[in-house]
Amino acid sequence: MGDAKRRQMSRKAFLTFPENQLCCYCGGLANEIDHFPPRNFFNKRQAPEGYIYPACSTCNRGKSLDEQALSLLVSMLDWGIDDEDSRFRTHLHEVRNNRPEVIRELTALSSVQSKFHLRQMFGTREAVSNNGMNGWQAAELGPHSTDLLNKMCVWFGQTLYFKHNKEIFRGEVFATHLPWSAIRHEKFQEIISKLSGIPNITHTSHDISAQFFYRYFAVKGGFYAILQFRKPQIFFVICAMTEQYIPSSPEINAGWFRSGLIGPPMMSD
Repeated sequence: MGDAKRRQMSRKAFLTFPENQLCCYCGGLANEIDHFPPRNFFNKRQAPEGYIYPACSTCNRGKSLDEQALSLLVSMLDWGIDDEDSRFRTHLHEVRNNRPEVIRELTALSSVQSKFHLRQMFGTREAVSNNGMNGWQAAELGPHSTDLLNKMCVWFGQTLYFKHNKEIFRGEVFATHLPWSAIRHEKFQEIISKLSGIPNITHTSHDISAQFFYRYFAVKGGFYAILQFRKPQIFFVICAMTEQYIPSSPEINAGWFRSGLIGPPMMSD
C-alpha cells in the first residue's frame, strides 16, 4: 500500500471517531485534518505526534497563507536563526511571493538601537557577547505581523483547549508575549510553577521539544499556557476562557490581545 493511500485511510479513520466529526474551529462538519502547529514550523515538516485536529475545508485551507507567513515570523523569533539557513530562506521566498506586505513593514533598528535592545534582552554587554549576538541588527514587526501572531495565539487557544479539555471551544482567547529576559524574573517563574501540565513533544518517538514546547493548566471552562518555539526571543502567553466563565468586565492589561467571542454557539443557545 502506498503512502498516499495509507494517509488517506488514516484521515478517514481519525474522522470516524465521534469527538472528531465536527470542526474544532467553527463546529461545522469536519472533512479534513489540520496540523497545528503547522508542519512547516518544523524541520523536514516533521510535526509533533498528537497535534492533529478535525477541521472543515473552509477553516483549514483558509489558514494556509497565514501559516506560511507565520513560519517565517516564528523562525525570525529564534535566537539561533541564520539568514543562510535553507529553511529560513524558503519561508522568506514564499512570503515575498504570497504576503509581501509582511516583509515590507519590517523596520530595521539602527546599530545603536539594536545594541540597546540586545542589552535589554540579555542584561549585560558581556551576556550579549557570550551569546554570540555582537553585531546583530534588530527589527520591529509591523501591524500585519502582529495581527498574524495574534491569530496564531487564537488558533492555539482553540486547538489546545480542544486537545486537553476534549471539547470544542466557544469563548474568548486572551494573549500576550513576554521577552526572553522575563525568564530571569521571579514573577515569571511563579507563573511557570502553576502550569503543571508538561506534554511530551515527539515525532516517531524522538523528542522535538527543542523546536516547540509549552506548559499548561487545563480546567473546565479554561486553558492557560506559555508557549515557546526553538531558542525563543519571546514567550507566548495564552488564556482561553469559555463563554460562561468569562468575567462580565474582565480587566485587560496593556499589551494583551482579546479575540472577542469565537467558536460555534453552544447547543443550549
